[in-house]
Amino acid sequence: MIGLAVGWFSVSTALANELINTSAYNPVADATKNGTRFVADISSTDGPSIDIPTGGFIDSIYLHVEWDRLIGQPTEFYGLKWTMGDRVDIPTNDGGIVRQFPLSQLNKYPDLKARFLDLRPVDLKLSFKFGLGFNDSMNGLVNMTDGLKEPHFYTGQNHADGTKIVSRTPHLIIVGAGKQGADFIPSSPRDWASFANWEYGLATKAGQDTNLAARNTFEQASRMWLSGLTVESVELPASQMSAIYAEFQKREKAEGDKAEAEAEAKRAEAEAKREEQIAKSAEAKLAAKIKRIEAKKAAEAQRQRELALKQSAEAKLAAKMKELSRKNAGAQTVAKKARSANLAAEGFIRKDSAKRTMGVVDENNGVLIPFKQWVVTSYANGIADVVMGVYPYLSLDKTVCGRANNGRRLPVRLKQYFYKKGRVDQSGNWTEPPLVIGRVHYGGPKDIWLACQSLEKRLNRQLEQQGVEIMNSGDVYSYWYSYGKIEKNAKERERQ
Repeated sequence: MIGLAVGWFSVSTALANELINTSAYNPVADATKNGTRFVADISSTDGPSIDIPTGGFIDSIYLHVEWDRLIGQPTEFYGLKWTMGDRVDIPTNDGGIVRQFPLSQLNKYPDLKARFLDLRPVDLKLSFKFGLGFNDSMNGLVNMTDGLKEPHFYTGQNHADGTKIVSRTPHLIIVGAGKQGADFIPSSPRDWASFANWEYGLATKAGQDTNLAARNTFEQASRMWLSGLTVESVELPASQMSAIYAEFQKREKAEGDKAEAEAEAKRAEAEAKREEQIAKSAEAKLAAKIKRIEAKKAAEAQRQRELALKQSAEAKLAAKMKELSRKNAGAQTVAKKARSANLAAEGFIRKDSAKRTMGVVDENNGVLIPFKQWVVTSYANGIADVVMGVYPYLSLDKTVCGRANNGRRLPVRLKQYFYKKGRVDQSGNWTEPPLVIGRVHYGGPKDIWLACQSLEKRLNRQLEQQGVEIMNSGDVYSYWYSYGKIEKNAKERERQ
């Protein structure tokens, strides 16, 4: 018996190696008996049958089946090959489960990926449906069981059905995913009746020998069908899966901490550079301001000299006039100079509605403060107080924080308002760096405000880090109504 089994095993192994390495796996197998042996290959990739019972660990199963008889006894042989899914339920060390964890996340850690792909089921039990039939032309019979050796399990449709359970012990050798083991185990049940769970059909007659019926059915069969490959139960290497996932989380946290530290260092470096640029800009503006003041002083000194010469000439001419005329002319000159000086000191604030600009002119429409897209609030002694809108510091293209509470449900976005406030000279330049004020703000329905609140605070903190003085929410609209319309369609923007 042992010698015959070894001989049968060597032939079956060669045949199994040949078949299981081909792509001839199908969810339904149809085999014709070769001598006394049936050989078939069946597979399953069905979620409810394979993927779901294994939590995605097994994606597909390929099973090679050989049934034979040796010295009057049923003999069976199975070759197993399986593939691993790409999304797997993983048990955690605290007793939880990570549902459908993508194994692609392990690609950044090749050693962990290799460890996981090397895992295999600890235990596995499969089942499949089978059907046995005999040649309808045998003995000239069609759709009849007359003439077959009694007893048997055939029905009036010339076939017998049943279910086969295949488990690791004694049938299967389980190796890694995508691999086929080099060793195969032939086995033999204790009798024909226990070979499978038979659906007895016509063999349930009183007193019938079911073991003999099973043997007659198998030996008289000429065809075999297999279908419905299903995972009945599985034991996975839970502790190893948990250990790999725990190591993955540890490494991810370490990388996250490192990335956060690097980002913080970059932010600090950028802030230092920005402060340095601001300081350099302030120094350059101060130097330009000093140069302008010195130029004004030189021009004023020249004007005083010319005025002195003019006054001297007028004085010489006035000396020839009568005393009264000289005094009246002197009084008129003094009054005229006082009036001219007063107009130069105050000026006239003007608005060009067509160009949406404002500036300051003297009584002769001479420009004292250039016209730009700003609001001039006051003017005195060649200096004007202005407010102007500027481009946003942050792009808000994607800051959607809710949906409009209407039929169209359009996205609702935060809005932002920014202004520069300070003084400018007759050249239109800031006399000192202006104060930048602004705010990211949402003023819509309260139910959406709750969703926008956290995002609004975070964006305002970022603006404050950039040197923007954050306005009170109550001041946003008053500034917009006062100054926003001047800024709305402006073609010129400043970000100094």
